[in-house]
Amino acid sequence: MKWRACDEGSLSRHCAAPNAENVAGETLAAEQRRLNVSLQRVTDAGWFFYDRLSGYPGQRISATVIRHGNRGCEKEKFMSTADNKRIVQDAFAAWSRGEGNAVFNLLADDVHWTVIGSTPVSRTYSSKREFVEGAVKPLGEKISGAIQPTVRDVIADGDKVIVQWEGRATGKNGTLYNQTYCWVMRLEAGRVREGTAYLDTELVSQLFK
Repeated sequence: MKWRACDEGSLSRHCAAPNAENVAGETLAAEQRRLNVSLQRVTDAGWFFYDRLSGYPGQRISATVIRHGNRGCEKEKFMSTADNKRIVQDAFAAWSRGEGNAVFNLLADDVHWTVIGSTPVSRTYSSKREFVEGAVKPLGEKISGAIQPTVRDVIADGDKVIVQWEGRATGKNGTLYNQTYCWVMRLEAGRVREGTAYLDTELVSQLFK
């Protein structure tokens, strides 16, 4: 069996022999030099590679894992700390410009999202639809207009991104909703897979009175 190049020059492994040739007759080392990538084995099922010329020396950037199965070559995107931070920052920036769904579009369909406390929307949701239907919409129905976000800080470490932000709105019952949030999220392949929202729960409860 031979290893071969997948789409857009991505490298894949069809056998463990490092001196095997790909379908173009190149050795693994030769293709790495041509594509200017560094390839390392991470699991029995695949490899990841990254561009040596990108990012800071010694810092891993976006990586792709190649897996082989009955459906052939499959790629899974891995994002660097900088990538994850940028994705979240861009989404909040779009939200502040009026694109209300920008942040929620980052949520994976099977996201696990927890809203702390004992408010009417506090619980752990096991999907994006469940979170939107159980928390986002009910809260939105209690305020006039949309929440105006202001980001205070974004901290990222690997697949974790923490956003400290403030949201301003007015409740339909006259309550001033000047909320402070801290969202702790875990991203995978550019999507939020887990999240916890820390906030002033008393402000939320007042909206529902």
